[in-house]
Amino acid sequence: MEDVLKKIRVFFFKTGPSIFNCLFVDFFKSECNNCNIKKNQYKTILILKNHGPKSMTDLCSMLHLEKGSLTTIIDHLTQQGYVVRIKDEKDRRKYLINLTSKGMEFAEYQLNRLNEHLNEKFKNLSKDDMNKFLDAIETFEYILNKL
Repeated sequence: MEDVLKKIRVFFFKTGPSIFNCLFVDFFKSECNNCNIKKNQYKTILILKNHGPKSMTDLCSMLHLEKGSLTTIIDHLTQQGYVVRIKDEKDRRKYLINLTSKGMEFAEYQLNRLNEHLNEKFKNLSKDDMNKFLDAIETFEYILNKL
């Protein structure tokens, strides 16, 4: 068991960051520079697109940020017209952060660009390799959901 845990730990510290770097870092840097937007602002928009309206607490957790840092991000995105704060119908003391139509349009455009980027990254893999990669991701997600 200890040998398995060691391999898992090594994987996450060695290979985990490499996966993200290989697939996304250059793309995110380029897109953020082209759009004149900061990385965490960009990630916030994509999270809201994929998960819908979220509370500040939820967004802090998803982005691994302190509330003060996220407040600055949301203030900027609000000023730029990408997000709005709306009252939470379940708890009127709280606000949810939601994309505006401008934010939704930006997110959809960026997700299309990301798909193009990933197509380019994966174009030299065989169909069999692609299926193995997808199976590995699905297995990984399945096991994580059990933890």
